[in-house]
Amino acid sequence: MEEDRLRPMTIEGVGESHGEAGYRVLVRSLELRAGQRIITTQLPQAMSGLRVALITDRVAMHDGLATDAG
Repeated sequence: MEEDRLRPMTIEGVGESHGEAGYRVLVRSLELRAGQRIITTQLPQAMSGLRVALITDRVAMHDGLATDAG
């Protein structure tokens, strides 16, 4: 995600977990920078440049969605 838009990135899936914090994935990529937010999706319409919005923890908790603590 760059400037509120999706940008494709090649990643390697390393692991996943299901727990109290929700579903989490562990990935690595030479393209990742420290602190960079990523979105994982299997949506067929998710294309480069698609505008996205970050859901804050407060909104996510209200709606019952799992997000990271960022």
